[in-house]
Amino acid sequence: MADAIANGTQVNLTEMAVGDANGAHYDPDGTETALRNERYRNVIEQSGVGHQHQVMTQMTIPVEHGGFFIREAGLFDDEAI
Repeated sequence: MADAIANGTQVNLTEMAVGDANGAHYDPDGTETALRNERYRNVIEQSGVGHQHQVMTQMTIPVEHGGFFIREAGLFDDEAI
């Protein structure tokens, strides 16, 4: 994402996923291609680039899919689906 923003390359973000990382904290190293324990995935409702090139996305998790701590999140583009 940082390279795409810096180079002005278009990335079509389509989905966002969240998970509980199997109940344990971990420090991602940037090579991950999936969540450790994905609990919910849906289309991105809104996205944009904010202050200092921060990527902002929004997804709603319906109450019937909740009940877990979000410890990890992932953004997926139209090439990753």
